[in-house]
Amino acid sequence: MGSRSSALPGLALTLGLAYVTFEGGAWRGAMSMTTAPRTLWLLAIAFGAWLLWRTARRLAWERTALDPAMPLWLAAFAISTVSNLEKLPRIAYGLWFAALYIALWYSLHDVIRHGVGRLGAVDALLLSAVLPLITALQQVGQPRIDRIAGRLENPNILAAFLVLVTPLAAARFLAPPRATGGWGRAALGAFAAALCVAIYFTGSRGAWLGMIAAAAVGAWAASGGRIRASWAIAGAAPILIGAGLLLATTRGDGARLTIYRQALDYLAARPLTGNGLFTAKFYQPLPRRLGFVMLHVHAHNAPLQIAAELGLLGAAALTATTFVTMRTGIIAWRKAHGTERVIRAGALAALAGFGAHHMVDFPVMAPAISATLIVVLIIALMPEAPQARRAWQAAQTWLIAALWTALVVSGQLNLATVWEGLRAAVNRGIP
Repeated sequence: MGSRSSALPGLALTLGLAYVTFEGGAWRGAMSMTTAPRTLWLLAIAFGAWLLWRTARRLAWERTALDPAMPLWLAAFAISTVSNLEKLPRIAYGLWFAALYIALWYSLHDVIRHGVGRLGAVDALLLSAVLPLITALQQVGQPRIDRIAGRLENPNILAAFLVLVTPLAAARFLAPPRATGGWGRAALGAFAAALCVAIYFTGSRGAWLGMIAAAAVGAWAASGGRIRASWAIAGAAPILIGAGLLLATTRGDGARLTIYRQALDYLAARPLTGNGLFTAKFYQPLPRRLGFVMLHVHAHNAPLQIAAELGLLGAAALTATTFVTMRTGIIAWRKAHGTERVIRAGALAALAGFGAHHMVDFPVMAPAISATLIVVLIIALMPEAPQARRAWQAAQTWLIAALWTALVVSGQLNLATVWEGLRAAVNRGIP
């Protein structure tokens, strides 16, 4: 692939990620009647052009690391939906976003494999973090802003984004290309340090916990992985739990425990099928306002959230995805060398931080975080050598094209009611 053809996909990925993290993927952008239509059309144009280009070049679709877990997710979505048809208007919103992320997973995997490369994807992700970082740091010290959020508008969402990006920035600093001089290395170091400063000022205890987990994985990788991963996890788990309890004492978490109990009640009510995607709501009593509650649309815990909405099959899908990610990522890291090995270690550290963070929060609900997570997963899991599918090449092209068409058409048709519909689903839907 020539330099021109490889540069264009890299530029498109950089601009796309920057747009998602700066505007289109934040809550305000996702539900704006002016921004959302533009986002849908940009997605349609970008991936439509890519499908045409790859078809003309006769590129092969590859097997992906998460293929084994995909049937479990599809089955969980289907069974939970069929069992909760009375909640279909609300479930449909969750299914639309689930389909969007599946389409992004396969499409971005293909884009990064054939057009951008692993290191190019890291650079695109880091460049996309510049504007959110600047807007966040500008809020430090401003009156009435205790926790910075920047353009992502919520401190916990910003923190989740930074937890995914910071380990990769550190890895990029430790393993820059040979052409990068001293100034480039210094810029990478300053950028990684600024990301850490921003994480602190988000005030997100979950993000701090996530960075502890990311640092632990980084230290394990720096040691050459001499300790077996299973033993390392067993040893790190008590440390993470203790750190989580220590951080929890900095602010009373009785309300969070109340939400966890509500999530378990949801699971107990329908353990096999769950209550339907995007249906669980949680209520936090307000001690200073008797009789009033604060509504939460998630359980502040990823396993509990998924189990409450998708039941035990959804929990099994999450478990399988976690296992496949850990196993594939670690095996690929052990086989890698040089810069490739350092970058893969950074991606594994980012995923560990993301997992620890989502034991006490659920900011992945924001499209910007989901898109960033997909890119980090691809960086960590995409094999060095292509693994083309032996069959169904034409079928996958048609399926991906049909999926993107359905997403754009259904999204555009429902934009007139999406804001009111989402608000009704959250505030007035059936519990």
